Amino acid sequence: MRPVYAALPLLLVAACQPTEPVAPAVTAPAVATPPASAPHAPSLPAAPDASQPVTARYGYRCGDSVLTVAFHGEGQADLTFDGRTLSLPHVRSGSGMRYADANGNTFFGKGTDQATLSRQDQADLACTGTGPLP
Repeated sequence: MRPVYAALPLLLVAACQPTEPVAPAVTAPAVATPPASAPHAPSLPAAPDASQPVTARYGYRCGDSVLTVAFHGEGQADLTFDGRTLSLPHVRSGSGMRYADANGNTFFGKGTDQATLSRQDQADLACTGTGPLP
C-alpha cells in the first residue's frame, strides 16, 4: 500500500495545476428575420398629396352608383360617388392601378375599362369604365 500513498502527492499536485484555457465557443451572429406581412398588404404613404394637379378624370358605373375618379398623377386619386369624395394614395401593385388607404378602402383596376371599388365594411363593387371626363 505504500506505493499508492507515495503517488498520492503527485496526483494532488497534478490536479491543482491550471488547465489550458478553453477557447470561448464561437457562435454565428444572429440573423434578423424580417417580420411576416400580409401577402397583399399595401405600403401606404403617410398622407395623400392633393397639391398635385388633376392629370385625368374618368367615369365609372359601379352597381347603381356613378363614380368619378380624378387622378393626381400617380400619387393620388379622388373618388367621388354618392355625394362624397374619398382621397386614396397610390400603392404598389403587381399589375394595373391600385389606390388604397389604411381604413380598407381600395380602388383597383387594369386599364380604365374595368375596376373594383372596395369600401370599408361594405361589399366590393365591380365598376365599368364609361370613359374620360372633361
